[in-house]
Amino acid sequence: YLRKLISSKRKQLLDGLPHWRWSALDAKWEKGFDHLIEHVKTFKTARVKYWYFSPDNYALGKWVHKQRLARDKIPNKNSPLVRKDIIARNKRLEELPDWSWGVNNERWEEGFIALDRHLKENDNQYPAKSYLNENGFNLGTWTRVQRQEYARVGKKGFQFPTSRIEKLESLPE
Repeated sequence: YLRKLISSKRKQLLDGLPHWRWSALDAKWEKGFDHLIEHVKTFKTARVKYWYFSPDNYALGKWVHKQRLARDKIPNKNSPLVRKDIIARNKRLEELPDWSWGVNNERWEEGFIALDRHLKENDNQYPAKSYLNENGFNLGTWTRVQRQEYARVGKKGFQFPTSRIEKLESLPE
């Protein structure tokens, strides 16, 4: 249609079709997003494991992973995508419940929340190193790893996010 090979009437008819996209890349992205929406409707979350396949065998986990990797990539000048399209896509993803750009941050937050809850329910007693919580999360190991990481703070070449340090230091000793 950009080359004026079809009439405006035909263009208008095509534009009226549900799920019609002029770009194959847009169509592919929309297909993945539609699968993610179905996942959200079913599971009430946009969190998807890398290996997850939807009921119709669509590799949704890989699609989500690719979106996370592509978050800040600026398309080259020959790309049919423009920066505003990427920003609009990112915004749509961020509007989904539990969407996260960083899986590691997400897992860390889950661990922190589980530890905080455990301490409140157990008179500030830290879990034993082999303790699994009710969700099967190895909270004992997670706690041990955080202590080890915290002990490395300040050592050459080691970085531990300040926000994590502040959260851990807010817990009872």
